[in-house]
This record gives sequence, C-alpha cells and structure tokens, in this order.
Amino acid sequence: MQDIRSVDSVQRGPVDRDKVAAFRTRIATGAYRIDPRAIARAMIAFDLQTASG
Repeated sequence: MQDIRSVDSVQRGPVDRDKVAAFRTRIATGAYRIDPRAIARAMIAFDLQTASG
C-alpha cells in the first residue's frame, strides 16, 4: 500500500481554506453526513489503482 503522504506531496494543489473550514463546520454540526461505505469504496479503488500503476 502506498503511503498517503507521498501521494499528497505529488498531487498537492491549491487549497481553498474557506471551503475546508465550511466542510469542517458542516461536519461538526451534523449538517454533512459522512458515508463510510462510499469512503471505503473510494479507498479500495484508490489502492487498486495505485497497486496496478
């Protein structure tokens, strides 16, 4: 499995800090629901993609 820090350093782009703050607020207040299954699917797809490349 690839270390996420190395992926982040390669794919780093501009970060919209206001958008990040808005998401953090929505998560903290319960206005944004996290879907653990969707996250798991995305993590598996990412792992499969990086393992084949």
